[in-house]
Amino acid sequence: MCLITTILQTITISRSLFDALSHGEIYPGWLSTPNLGYGDVVVRFYPPALYYLLAAGRALAGNWYAATLIVIATLSALGSLGAYFWARCFVPRNVAVWAGVFYALMPYHLSEFYQAAQLAEFAAGASCSSRSLLQSESPTKVDGATSPASLRLMPDLF
Repeated sequence: MCLITTILQTITISRSLFDALSHGEIYPGWLSTPNLGYGDVVVRFYPPALYYLLAAGRALAGNWYAATLIVIATLSALGSLGAYFWARCFVPRNVAVWAGVFYALMPYHLSEFYQAAQLAEFAAGASCSSRSLLQSESPTKVDGATSPASLRLMPDLF
């Protein structure tokens, strides 16, 4: 029951945000369609990046199913590339490839989707590991000191 409720809540909030964006509201304070039309202030309390990504995917794909596939595939690819580049700082290239492969094939990701529907947690994990893609100076510094402050706050958006 929790799985269905979580997925429906994520799609409902994303759909409401998509409707608000299509009416010109970039950051709505109140979403009108959740809770049987009574509305919700969820975008003020929960990090909205996943909802924005799903709304952008909906704008590109035209339906919610394809939008979800696009967003999850993109986050999976970014997470795997991030794991590769992070491991590349410590090990040779041929070993670092396995870090990206293991990240992509981790059974925990299946649990995030099919048992708990933790899409926001998956997005945050992918954004944390892909942060190494965007480091500006030395690739050997992996503590976040070389990345801009906005990238260090990226997990807080999901």
